Amino acid sequence: MTSFSENIRSHIRISDSLQRLLILNIAVFLVVRIVNAISGLFLHPLLNFEDVSTFFAIPADLSKLITKPWTIITYMFFHWDVMH
Repeated sequence: MTSFSENIRSHIRISDSLQRLLILNIAVFLVVRIVNAISGLFLHPLLNFEDVSTFFAIPADLSKLITKPWTIITYMFFHWDVMH
């Protein structure tokens, strides 16, 4: 009998690039939400949406995009809500 983590690893190994991006996107979303929920229980949220989104979102000003080139990739992995 295989473990849950082994099943996930084998599924990721056989999946194509699109499925891997989707899995990574869901994983990042869940990690961000879980960290926010746990920190919210202690009345000290570690993740403020505005602070985090300005770090990961593509800036509208192109001069700021030059100083934050990672946002070209990270914007698609950070979602605060399912329906935003």
